Order: sequence, then C-alpha cells, then structure tokens
Amino acid sequence: QRVEPLKSNPHPFAFTNNLGEPETIKNFQRLHKRAVERIGLICKKSLGTTEHGHRHAYGFRARQAGLNQVEIQKAMHDMLECGCKAMVIEASSIGLKHYRLADITFDVGIFTNFSHDHIGGVEHKDMAEYLYCKSLLFGQCRHSAGNIDDEKFTEITKLAVEKPVTFGFSNKADFVASDEHLLFENGFIGVHFELSGKKKLSLDVNIPGKFNVYNALAAISAVSFFDIPDKAIVEGLHKA
Repeated sequence: QRVEPLKSNPHPFAFTNNLGEPETIKNFQRLHKRAVERIGLICKKSLGTTEHGHRHAYGFRARQAGLNQVEIQKAMHDMLECGCKAMVIEASSIGLKHYRLADITFDVGIFTNFSHDHIGGVEHKDMAEYLYCKSLLFGQCRHSAGNIDDEKFTEITKLAVEKPVTFGFSNKADFVASDEHLLFENGFIGVHFELSGKKKLSLDVNIPGKFNVYNALAAISAVSFFDIPDKAIVEGLHKA
C-alpha cells in the first residue's frame, strides 16, 4: 500500500514503503512476490496474485470458460433491455486487439496513462503493438478525454472522432489540478486538490495518492459530457 511521503521530503516515485520513503517498482514487485510465496501461493498474473492481477485473472477465467465476443455483447444488450442506463467498462488493449469490443460505440473514451506493461505471452508482442491497440478505442467513441501530462497522449488519441478534452497538472489542460496534498483528519484519509479550467472546484478524494487525483480528473472529464451537477461530483469523489 502506498504511503504518502512527508511534505518535507517530496519525491516523484509511484511506490513508497510503510515509512513513506521512496521505493522502486522492481523492489516493490520483488517484495510482493516474496510475500505471496510466503503464504504458499504462486505469484502469477493469470492466478490473480500479482500486484493488480485480480482483474487479469477474471478475464483469463472467463476466456477459459468459453466467454467470447458475441456473449459479451449479448450480455450488454440484455443489460440495456433490463433498464440499465449507463455502464463503465475497462476497454483493455487485449480486448481491442481480439475484436471483443467490435461495433460498440462508446459515449466517452478515457485515456489515463501508458507504461511498459502487457508485453509478451498471450498479450502484446511489443510496445508499438500495445500502443496501437490501445489507440483503437478512440475511433469507437463519440467523445474522448485524456491525460495531457502523459507523453503518449497525442499518439494514443490520434483516432479520436473529435478533439479530446484534456486533464492533468499542466496549465494547458481543460481540467487542471493543483495544490495536491495528503488529507488525514477526523478519520478521513485521502487526497485534496483544487480544480480549475472548465470547472472550479475544491475536491477531496477518499483514496490517497497523486495517481488518484488523475483518476478523479478522468472521472470529472468523463461526466463533463453529461448533465451532472457539481454537487454530485464533489460528493461522489468524497465517498469514492
């Protein structure tokens, strides 16, 4: 679990140890693997025992059970017939590669970040393929939004039907975050930040970490295409 560093000792690392000190991702993965093996398990993505492997394990098991593209789309159709008004899904690059999302038009597509992941085995052969497959989503979206702070933003969103709404800490973004800091008061642990640009809000997110500011910005950008009141955004992020 990430622990925010002291304000007197800021650093850019995504991972910290339980003292809030910098931790490299390789050392974090090594410690995680050791902890998993200590309780008699195998650290493997398909088993759901890697750092965020539970979501991959679900997909692998669904595939092994015979769930295919047609059944996925039929399930979404049945949700609509049953009165479902909105659905949020993780449109994975692997799903796009294998056409599991073919012929689906999304109201909004969101790009959060691009990093060295999902390479080898049953996934992508290299980073170029990974980037290309990830970019396919935006050709299937009426609207789109993306993290302008990520260096791959332009390449990922090049197929967007219309100019993407942008978010980030950059002053060039449509939704700009600033004054991000850890909150720990009255039993509330989270992160605070100020929002400017297309909206001006003071926000508290119920999960700490700068990466959760980006997640909050992504959510705000997504709902900006709909008639969602600011009060609902503020309260929703506070309870996230």
